[in-house]
Amino acid sequence: MDVKMRVIGPVQANCYILNGRIMIDPGDGVNELDAFIRDSGAQIDSVVLTHGHFDHMLGAAHIKKKYGAKIYVSAADAHCLTDERSALVLPFAAGRFEPCEADVLLNEGKVTISGTEFEVLLTPGHTEGGLCLLSREDRLVFTGDTLFSNGYGRTDLPGGDINKLFASLRRLLKLPEDYYVYPGHGEGALIGEIRGGL
Repeated sequence: MDVKMRVIGPVQANCYILNGRIMIDPGDGVNELDAFIRDSGAQIDSVVLTHGHFDHMLGAAHIKKKYGAKIYVSAADAHCLTDERSALVLPFAAGRFEPCEADVLLNEGKVTISGTEFEVLLTPGHTEGGLCLLSREDRLVFTGDTLFSNGYGRTDLPGGDINKLFASLRRLLKLPEDYYVYPGHGEGALIGEIRGGL
């Protein structure tokens, strides 16, 4: 899988482009997102949100409108696309909130997005509707703010639940040690490296 990454916005969130067609977590900075798409030569037709916080979704409406992309998100976090308070836009975001509707609500299990097959893992805890996108073929997983290379997401914001997060972390850390983690912030790492450091 061809994976490109760029850090977007004042909170320094990771945005990914997969195979030139799928964008994961278009965050707080539409000009940066447009530059990322242009520089990578991508033709974005799908957007996947790992969760509904502004630093991972504030650019979704722009990408949908400008590029005609479909937006994929879990049912439990879909309301963040239309409710700026749920998305924590105020007082944290630098950009303007533009509401939009999700096109596809993701459930647990296999899904094909823009011709690429993934497995959706519902991983609540950081938010109620957090999810991870797994490719067993390529041995990698996009974990949003559930799991980082040096820790895990906070649970003190609305929708957070420490018990649910720990259950999600236990599930992720059972993945084979050579699976590569692409997190929502910071550097990536192998599951084995993360497991040894927690």
